[in-house]
Amino acid sequence: MKTRHYLFISDPGHGWLAVPSSTIRKLGLAQEITPYSHVSDSGKTVYCEEDLDAGTVIKALRALGVEVKPREVNCAHNGSSIRSMRHYSPGAIGVIVI
Repeated sequence: MKTRHYLFISDPGHGWLAVPSSTIRKLGLAQEITPYSHVSDSGKTVYCEEDLDAGTVIKALRALGVEVKPREVNCAHNGSSIRSMRHYSPGAIGVIVI
């Protein structure tokens, strides 16, 4: 099984798995990720919320034989800047929904 490392960023109220938007597209998950996740200004990173979307990504990667190893970053004293990023939509990562 291959291993991939992803940042897991948390603050006192929530956590997000940082996943390249190209990975979301390659896994065919662009329409599965919810608006509770966030997208970087460049559109290159999707911050998948911990309650559902991070698990969706991890499950899809495991099905391909990839083990996810999170590297944790804790924003213990302040809210994470992720909260101020735009909410996820397929269009935010260049996916056109017809």
